[in-house]
Amino acid sequence: MTQSREKNRRSRKIVVKSAPIKKSIFEKWKDSNILVGLATYARRFSKNHAILFSLFGTFVLTFPPYFLQQYYQIDRFALKIKEYLPDAGEFLDRYMVIGVFASCVWAFFIIAFYKFLKSIYQENPNGWTEMPTLLLRSIDNIVGTKEQRFSRFLIDLQNSDSPINIGQTFNSITQPASQLNELVQGLHSSMLALLQLENPGEKFTLKVNFAQMQDGYINDIPFHYPNNHSVKTPIHILNKPNSSIRHAANTKSILIIESIKRELDKDSPRFSPNPTRKDEDGSLICYPIFYEKFNSVIFVISIYSDQPYYFKTRFKASYIELLRSFELRMKLEFSLLGIRELSNEQAIQSSVD
Repeated sequence: MTQSREKNRRSRKIVVKSAPIKKSIFEKWKDSNILVGLATYARRFSKNHAILFSLFGTFVLTFPPYFLQQYYQIDRFALKIKEYLPDAGEFLDRYMVIGVFASCVWAFFIIAFYKFLKSIYQENPNGWTEMPTLLLRSIDNIVGTKEQRFSRFLIDLQNSDSPINIGQTFNSITQPASQLNELVQGLHSSMLALLQLENPGEKFTLKVNFAQMQDGYINDIPFHYPNNHSVKTPIHILNKPNSSIRHAANTKSILIIESIKRELDKDSPRFSPNPTRKDEDGSLICYPIFYEKFNSVIFVISIYSDQPYYFKTRFKASYIELLRSFELRMKLEFSLLGIRELSNEQAIQSSVD
């Protein structure tokens, strides 16, 4: 794997303008400003006025069933309601069965509606509280692999009578390609654990591809996981202008596609499908790794699930938080790779001279 050391050239930028697509009535209602505003206000109120929110929730949950019970069981109460609210009293008398049934299922619908509102403003995936432990476990496995390599080399040096060659030592202990592969596997295990917490008991396939970029185009995909799931889409298709990987690289920002089929219905989709698999659906994240020293995107991580809506736009901040933990380490290995290549080239040039 090589990286050009030429001076930075400006990558061609693609301006993608997403066209609106048809949504179901449920989706329109869920995305409506009124409902989002109501959910946001409820969240803010519940945080700032926890006691009042609990009292209000208890009132909404218990008052209607209690009111109906009193109306149908206490005549004096019913007469007062008919006196002050004749239309309501007439309705309750005419549709008594509906009133009794509504009092039984009222709590179920209120709780379901509350969960629905909560899901709209939910900022983190379910099980996100477990992510620090899962992430630490993945990082520990990666560091453990490097520690074993270092310790083995230390023992070999101690048992060797030959003088230490600094160049050979550096090449032996620094294995950036191997570490990048380990990081891809660690990212896969972390994301897999997160999706399993988010979708317990469901079966799905998760793939992580690691694309090496040069001047905004995919140069190679040297690593992917699982290893038995090869990259089925040719690089020349992934390098098309509407490629998700290229879009992430050119915009230097994370791209989240909740449903590939819905994305392809747009006038300007941000996905370049393999013609042999164009009917497949799923969800996708493409995350660019920007190397400040070169002022360019050096890698793009793509994470694919064969189930749509497994990745959600509203969890963008959570995905970035997780991916940044791996981004820093990938930049480190990239730097080590460059140092190793330059050192080897200089050593070869010195021996020739």
